[in-house]
Amino acid sequence: MDYQVVLSPASIASLEEITGHLAQDDSILAGRIGNELLDRIALLQKFPRAGSVYAANKSWRKLVSRPYVIIYRVKPKIRIVEVLAFRHSARLPYTG
Repeated sequence: MDYQVVLSPASIASLEEITGHLAQDDSILAGRIGNELLDRIALLQKFPRAGSVYAANKSWRKLVSRPYVIIYRVKPKIRIVEVLAFRHSARLPYTG
């Protein structure tokens, strides 16, 4: 049985921030990057532990989609993957 992938309000805001910033210069690129990030998290439905442990918080995981990092946590008892944030890898670590 697949996991349900849920976007937290903070992750939605961070995705909007990324695409909004990119859209200032290129709206087509912004849409493509946004869709690529959403496609990437779809992998977590079948493979919730595809990413590695996130160093800033050992109970979280990260999935890389260069140059972005997707931070998430797995809730195995209820079969949910909660996406916490989308971050550019050059930014400081996400701490929640």
